Amino acid sequence: MAKDMTTCGANPAGVSALLSMGVDHDDRGDMVRGDTTAELLRARFNGPLPPETGATDTLPAILADLCKKLRPLGGKPLKDVLLDSQSGLGLLRNIKRYGKKLANRAEPEHSVGIAVYYAAISSALLFHDDKITRHSYRYLADSLDVLETEWMPSDLAAHISEARRLCRGRAEQ
Repeated sequence: MAKDMTTCGANPAGVSALLSMGVDHDDRGDMVRGDTTAELLRARFNGPLPPETGATDTLPAILADLCKKLRPLGGKPLKDVLLDSQSGLGLLRNIKRYGKKLANRAEPEHSVGIAVYYAAISSALLFHDDKITRHSYRYLADSLDVLETEWMPSDLAAHISEARRLCRGRAEQ
């Protein structure tokens, strides 16, 4: 059975136990709510049980999994991921979407977004032979021509240029 993406694979009881950790407890596990025995008893009966060690033991694994999901690049610079032939197609699609969001902003983020968008498409073409866009090869070749600018890093410019040659070749077929 696949892990539930919203709970990082934890079962409902485990999620409940993890969420209950936010309740105020002192070092002895007694709830801090009042001075009298009656108040403490009422608070105990109306509150959750203290966290079990099983729930706290799973927390590091759940947090590690969550960190991986929140940082899909694993701390690597975006350019390195775009130029890495081992970058997965799903990751390149996510980078393309990120570029598209940036492209909807005002300058200079618009231009940066366009560059990220087409760099991700270029990587998918070159490394996976997959066109992750609906644009035709002719349109892609023309669009990649526009990215020849002085502010483009040389290694990324060479990468995009190679994708442009591939697109031109496929557009002529």
